[in-house]
Amino acid sequence: MLGSGETSSEYFDKCLSESDPRLLLGVATAMVDLLPPCDALGGMELGGPLPVR
Repeated sequence: MLGSGETSSEYFDKCLSESDPRLLLGVATAMVDLLPPCDALGGMELGGPLPVR
């Protein structure tokens, strides 16, 4: 059920797409040419932060 109360025959699970290495590789490969020359790149995390010791 959608937030509007309606139903849909299609379902998109964003968590699955954000954790699929094959999909992420395709997205990253497509975006490489859009980046300016740089030595480092940062961005928002897609999930919870990883524990670091």
